[in-house]
Amino acid sequence: MADIYHVSGKLDDQLVRWAEELVVQRAGKLSKKDAAKSQIQKAIETAAKAGSPRVFANWLRYQWSRESSGDLWGITEDNGGKKALAQAILEVIDKIKNETGEKSLFEEERNKRVMYLAARFLGYLKRSVVAADKLKGLPGMK
Repeated sequence: MADIYHVSGKLDDQLVRWAEELVVQRAGKLSKKDAAKSQIQKAIETAAKAGSPRVFANWLRYQWSRESSGDLWGITEDNGGKKALAQAILEVIDKIKNETGEKSLFEEERNKRVMYLAARFLGYLKRSVVAADKLKGLPGMK
């Protein structure tokens, strides 16, 4: 696992950037969702336990399709964009896969690494949701 922490340190800034961008793109809609923090916490826990990105994607698509939690995962960009939060999260996980990209790793080890980083990303996403109203004023944020 020490190797995972090394990779995480290199990617943490990028994970934070991706999380903040997703929230800024949806700040007007996310800030009105009280359940967002608890739903994202469930996503963090699921990502940490998921054996692979595919298993997590299956869970996230299921949550998105449910009436009780689909409102959060289906939130689109404030600017009229059509990309749902769930889709954007899955795209970030693909980016994480590409960033970790060590083909020499056994698939199981690579999946562990990707899901560890995905859980970290989701943690940063939760923090960004809490601070959504503060993000717009930061340099580099629209």
